[in-house]
Amino acid sequence: MNLNSLNYPFTCEFSMKDYHLYLNRIVMPKSYSQCVSGELISAATVNNVGEETEYQYNDFKVSYNGAILIGTNPVKDYNMKGQRYPCFSYQKVYELIYENGILITSVDQSKAMIRIRKNLELGLRSLYNNRDLRCIKRFMNSSFVGDYKPFVMKGRRLHYVKDMMKTYSKYMSQQDMSF
Repeated sequence: MNLNSLNYPFTCEFSMKDYHLYLNRIVMPKSYSQCVSGELISAATVNNVGEETEYQYNDFKVSYNGAILIGTNPVKDYNMKGQRYPCFSYQKVYELIYENGILITSVDQSKAMIRIRKNLELGLRSLYNNRDLRCIKRFMNSSFVGDYKPFVMKGRRLHYVKDMMKTYSKYMSQQDMSF
């Protein structure tokens, strides 16, 4: 599994053994090397290759909560407003759901992606029409199990996070007093 971030120029390679997610490698420009935490550095074999730094790992378990989409066998390059290879560009699409780095379930989303491609090929939907794009995105959001929207701190969510932080702080201060 290979992940590229759109916001940061790095590549991560993962593997899965016995339903556990493992980090194998991170490659990033040397200028971003300060972003790697101490635990990740101490567990890695570090190689400097040209302008990039490569961190290689041996059985580094990842505690990840969330979903990962994997697409194989690209069918066609649908250029969706600057987004290269959207998930419906692939023949096979799988969604992997993780909790604490352990695979909980996997979902084959290939049929849903075929449905989108058929609608595009038959001219029922267009990638150049904003209304059709909203419809496609709404369909994908309803089809997928995971939440793939970028994290945005909205009012209700911010209030919830602040409440949780207060509760956690109270709990931790009570734990400190009990010793």
